[in-house]
Amino acid sequence: MQAGRTRVRLLERYPPEVNEEGWPRLVRRLAEQGGFQLGEIDLAIFTQVRRPTIEAVMATLGLPLERTHTVMERFGYTGSACVPMALDDALEQGKARPGQLLVLVGSGVGYNQAAVALRL
Repeated sequence: MQAGRTRVRLLERYPPEVNEEGWPRLVRRLAEQGGFQLGEIDLAIFTQVRRPTIEAVMATLGLPLERTHTVMERFGYTGSACVPMALDDALEQGKARPGQLLVLVGSGVGYNQAAVALRL
């Protein structure tokens, strides 16, 4: 590198298919291990990164969009706080209620993913 020149590193675009493939895989594994069917999920909340990704995942799982909840439209991406923020908002709006089966799916940098199924 010559003196006075800076080196620019180009970042590659994050591949959306990582979550589009990974999240459904996690949810299916939860259902299998938890002994429930995908159709029994009352509410699925995902990391609030991209609405088109959430829409694609819900379609892949065969769940209507009414069974997910997003807050990214109001708060943007808030990192690790986004899943609990969306859950809190769903509770406040009455979208998540006692007795319902919820699935929460989070990802960090997309490549670290975790999910939990719980009944309120």
